[in-house]
Amino acid sequence: MIFLRSSNVLFLKPKKTAGTSFEIALSRFAEEDDIITPISNVDEDIRRNLGFQTCQNYLKRPQEYNLNDAITYLRRGARAKKFYNHITAAKTRRRLGPNLFDAAYKVSIVRNPFDMIVSLYFWKTRKDEVRPSIQEWVKRNKSVLRRYMDQYYLNGTDIIDFYVRFENFEEDILELENRVPALQGLWSTFNSINAKGNIRPKKSAPSAILSEEPEVRQVVHSIFGDLIDRFDYRLT
Repeated sequence: MIFLRSSNVLFLKPKKTAGTSFEIALSRFAEEDDIITPISNVDEDIRRNLGFQTCQNYLKRPQEYNLNDAITYLRRGARAKKFYNHITAAKTRRRLGPNLFDAAYKVSIVRNPFDMIVSLYFWKTRKDEVRPSIQEWVKRNKSVLRRYMDQYYLNGTDIIDFYVRFENFEEDILELENRVPALQGLWSTFNSINAKGNIRPKKSAPSAILSEEPEVRQVVHSIFGDLIDRFDYRLT
């Protein structure tokens, strides 16, 4: 999650959408009072080596601590986070404040849900000695999958002002630059960054993985049907 005060841009970061690379690129435009949530140490090093602002202004102030925050700090010395990497729209609004949140130009990334599910499946099971079938995994993780809409929706309403499509990064990031002139150069910066490697095996296209999995496709439609219809996503 990043909030750029000067350009009034709020980036809400979903998972498995190349969000880290986009977040690093956005950091190029951050100033000292902007909010930037932490990413992995490796990715923070990328940000630092590029000369961009790293994680900042994401911790709670002591006067904002609740009892659990205070106990955790006293026991472990760990400071409580006010904002974090994949924070939901609801928590962001509550913690940033309704006025700032509602007025911000909210940006996120959307990805073909069929492709996202396959990518997520291979990522989440990468350390399993015996990988479960994708049908088994989806059945066990329906509640997890539903949370993937939490960066886009608040009380059932889509609150994102501009979606960058995973499949059309160049076109959409250039359009974002047109809409927010303060972000000129975002595409060239993003295009030079590769924050995470792909661990999916070759020949893992959604059509190959899901063509014989009607129950999985039904789950995908039930959770992500609005995005599938809006962006005309297909099983490819």
